[in-house]
Amino acid sequence: MSAPAREGAPSFEADLLRLKAHAASAAAKVDRFVHDAVAAEPLVAVGAAAGLGFLIGGGASHASVKGLAGVGVRMVGAWLVKEFLERPPTQE
Repeated sequence: MSAPAREGAPSFEADLLRLKAHAASAAAKVDRFVHDAVAAEPLVAVGAAAGLGFLIGGGASHASVKGLAGVGVRMVGAWLVKEFLERPPTQE
């Protein structure tokens, strides 16, 4: 390994550790949110899971699944922006 590569290795490792910590924190927040949402509206969660299972299981044509998935992705994307990017930061 060359000298510049050895010098950059600790920095790269620190960056990876920070990224891992941020990913774990984000995953925990999403897990908590999903848990709270399911606890608040269990029937909606069951309905959503059943509908998704039907679509993934081949219960609808490929074109309709593709269209519904596109709409769903746009809806979820808009919701994520509203919930996580436009919301003022909270004190933890």
